[in-house]
Amino acid sequence: MTTKFLKPFCLSLGLLMATSPLTSKEAITPQNLVEKYEKEKMKLIEEFVHSPISPKLTYSTKEHGPLAAPLNKLRQLLESSKQETIAGVQAFNEVDLEHIADDVFFDLSKIVDKKKKLERLSVFLSESEKRAEKAYSDYNTWLTSSSELDEFLRQYILEGSLPYREKGAAFRKESFRIKKNLVGEFAKLFDFLSEIYGTYQRGKDPLILCSNDQDSLTLNSYFSAISNLFQEEQNLALQWQQNALQMEKAFVEATEMESSHDSMNRELQVEALSQCFSKFREFCKQEGAVVNRAYTEAIVNNVCTEESLFDLKKLNEKKKRVEQIGVIFEESQKKWDAQISDLLKQTASSSLLDIQERKRFDFFEKSVVPHIKESFVVKQNYILELKKLLDFFSTKYGTYKKVPEENQEFRFSFQSDFEGIVYENHMIKIGRLLRENDALDLRIGQVMREFSQL
Repeated sequence: MTTKFLKPFCLSLGLLMATSPLTSKEAITPQNLVEKYEKEKMKLIEEFVHSPISPKLTYSTKEHGPLAAPLNKLRQLLESSKQETIAGVQAFNEVDLEHIADDVFFDLSKIVDKKKKLERLSVFLSESEKRAEKAYSDYNTWLTSSSELDEFLRQYILEGSLPYREKGAAFRKESFRIKKNLVGEFAKLFDFLSEIYGTYQRGKDPLILCSNDQDSLTLNSYFSAISNLFQEEQNLALQWQQNALQMEKAFVEATEMESSHDSMNRELQVEALSQCFSKFREFCKQEGAVVNRAYTEAIVNNVCTEESLFDLKKLNEKKKRVEQIGVIFEESQKKWDAQISDLLKQTASSSLLDIQERKRFDFFEKSVVPHIKESFVVKQNYILELKKLLDFFSTKYGTYKKVPEENQEFRFSFQSDFEGIVYENHMIKIGRLLRENDALDLRIGQVMREFSQL
């Protein structure tokens, strides 16, 4: 058995903070200068989001005139941000918080090793935050005072990028806060295990059986704090995705306008393939709406309300509804499997596919389809765990009480500490499955964007 934790979502911190609006809000003169700047900037951001920034994107004064200086400075900032993100991923991978094998908790030498790695990670995060803030401070200083920058462009970039700079500074601060707190809670966990080492033993559920109730409660508090921090980080990741999608949409719309005349001359086989996928996308849109509504309704905070947990009739109604949602997921998966099977069969055997479209089809089959199938599995596992939690409340109905606690929506007092631990373990598993689902949604969005770029 392996105890799994979600890997912290390491974000590319440059895009939100470094850019001004993707499109001009109003006519600005000289208009051609602004349009050229926005066009080149969009290319740079697009490459930053989807791949390493190519050396060819260095801008020369000869070719780009007054645009060269601000574009090169932005490229330098984005590259710095991407390198810092990569270093952060590597630092977290070294500690390997995503998979912590059971034997770590029962081997003092491995506990000590984890503590040392966490100390190094803590130092790295502090230094990384300083480097990031310096990079953006240097960029903003350059924007306001550099003699290399055309005065008209300076005013346009500064005015347009102000809300993004403010939002970006807050985003970076919050991201580092969560990561540092997460590392701190893991460090506390392993410090505590070091202190009580030899007094606890291996269990099954929960994994660690302490010798007394107080140690059990303390240990469980660390796991609960870690779970909450992972959820905070996932929420921040979703905010990042929403902003990125907005900018992605603006870029795509601008690109489509530019290439609209060329698209009218596409060959018949490309049009046929596009129609085939459009029909499938319409199915996904309609069925996806059904699944999303059901999933939103089944979110634990929408199910385990104060009203339902302290009214046996309503609790039973919630259990029945969760079972119905489980059926919705199963039926939707069957429809999806049938649709995707027909699509893949039709497209794979089509003579209309040219080399490029064959590449797109292969990517869709190997990258998009497996992630969507996995998403169904995670949702069904989540429903099963949610049903277990409701069954637990049903069996303990009338024996638990709500305990008011600041900044906590629900805390409960049970007849025994063991029941409290069982409840917390259910919530940890549910939180983990919710994060897995959100992470899959992010990944599906990413591979779909990659698919659209092929």
